[in-house]
Amino acid sequence: MSDHHPHGARPETFPDPAGLTGLGRELVRCARADAPVRTVKPGRRHVCVRFPSSKMQRVVVCESRHIEYPFARHCEHDPEVLEYYPQPLRLSLVYTSGQRRVRVGYVPDFLVIRRAGAELVECKTEQELDRLLRDRPERWARDDDGQPTSPPVLAALEGSGLTYRIVTPGDLNPTELRNADILGHYLEDSDGAGR
Repeated sequence: MSDHHPHGARPETFPDPAGLTGLGRELVRCARADAPVRTVKPGRRHVCVRFPSSKMQRVVVCESRHIEYPFARHCEHDPEVLEYYPQPLRLSLVYTSGQRRVRVGYVPDFLVIRRAGAELVECKTEQELDRLLRDRPERWARDDDGQPTSPPVLAALEGSGLTYRIVTPGDLNPTELRNADILGHYLEDSDGAGR
């Protein structure tokens, strides 16, 4: 299943989402061809979940059972979502930290493609997000509406037509979260993940 592409088509034949510029179309093309660009592995604080996606016609690997997996399941069942790619692409972020100019690589958690457009999504627990907003204000902040964001990511996406969003469990349906957690335990037990 892992070598197949969504809808049985080759990535270069998929329609481009609305509102993208040449840069945005190139980022989407690269994600369709190369995602995931980073291998996710279980760690001390998270358990990876692998599940066969009917929508994507491949196995989707999520780095976290508690937020990435529920978000992926949401994408799987949302009829507005046409495609979604975990660990989709690498961005080069530039920002100032104190007196230093910093350049770092960044891989968002998902690229989500809808008919109306495409967005990059970062999944964080509320605790992780609170810590990042407190400890890394040069990298993570709140916009004028109070929504969490990353100014360096927005700068990297400027002129692409892609949007950026940070998703926490509070943004997802609680029933979906419970169901995903139950399925995550089942998948963990059935394939030996986390043992």
